[in-house]
Amino acid sequence: MAQRHELVLRFEAFPEVSLSLVLLRGVKNHAALQQAMLGGELDCAFICPALVRDPFLIHTAAYAALCAHSNNKLRTRNIHSELVVSLSPTRNITKSLSAFGRVGSDMIVGVFSLSSQKVRFLWPIGQCLLEFLLIASTVGQCAFC
Repeated sequence: MAQRHELVLRFEAFPEVSLSLVLLRGVKNHAALQQAMLGGELDCAFICPALVRDPFLIHTAAYAALCAHSNNKLRTRNIHSELVVSLSPTRNITKSLSAFGRVGSDMIVGVFSLSSQKVRFLWPIGQCLLEFLLIASTVGQCAFC
């Protein structure tokens, strides 16, 4: 069975917010998960791990997304899609989302949370995303590099 490896990023300017990241490898139903995310059923970000060489890049993009969110200047629907767009060097939202948000069998899942909340990957019904993936046998290997 795959193990859960998680990296939690914190932000000095936003002490009440954290970003939990998990790298999933060998996901078999990635298309269905991405459709669920695009349909608003999942409140998270899917990031293509091949384009992210260091977690610091995600940390920087997350800080930019938090700044945009706190100033009501989001260019996208929510803070999670803003995170994906902030990873890209281009200002074109469609190109950014298709490049950094397109995932295959490997994906980084990111979830922002407040310190008062438990850090969980939530489905609308409250199930943990990773537990769901593991129970459904859709994950081949889970590791964070």
